[in-house]
Amino acid sequence: MSEEECDHDSQMQRLTMTIQGAIQAYVDHQQHVGRRYKTLEWHQMALMVFEHYLRSEQQLVYASQITSNDVNFSSLSCS
Repeated sequence: MSEEECDHDSQMQRLTMTIQGAIQAYVDHQQHVGRRYKTLEWHQMALMVFEHYLRSEQQLVYASQITSNDVNFSSLSCS
């Protein structure tokens, strides 16, 4: 496979990776580098809540659809 074909395949993988797939890849990587079970459990739970918000409130499925506006929570009130 040529370098150009590899670049195209890599770009397609980035564009078509679901948010759930990205979360799983992140958790798998964190497990591979030796993160503690409770840390992994907490990250996965928090990220799945975030994924649910993105899917239900923003209608986002793919990681490539997420913009900085989707993750800017500065306008949320703590009260």
